[in-house]
Amino acid sequence: MNELDLGDPFDVEGYLTSISGSYDAMANIDKSILEALCKKVDVVKKVYAFYSKDLKRKQSDLEISLKYYLILLNVLKTKAWEESDFKYLNSYLKLLDLIKLKGAIGEEEHELLLAQAREAINDWID
Repeated sequence: MNELDLGDPFDVEGYLTSISGSYDAMANIDKSILEALCKKVDVVKKVYAFYSKDLKRKQSDLEISLKYYLILLNVLKTKAWEESDFKYLNSYLKLLDLIKLKGAIGEEEHELLLAQAREAINDWID
């Protein structure tokens, strides 16, 4: 874990707040936390507000709000693009579809973001 006091249980919205908008925090993000959040998106198709400290068990039936889904989307995009990382890109694309289904973005924005992802993939494989 990083130097933040994450407490018990792990507060996903609090964590996302702490890293959003800060280049230093994003640059030093704890990859184990990001990997665990990717797994939630990839497997469960939901991210809950609270998990056990190791992020293995949900501690709440409450999902994170759309605001935090959008922050997580931005975090995944940033890390995928910075690192040319297909794992983060995969989770980004799954989360993109999920937030579209939840009504957080419209069809036009969804298509634009998909086009940006296709462009990134083309850049990575060239």
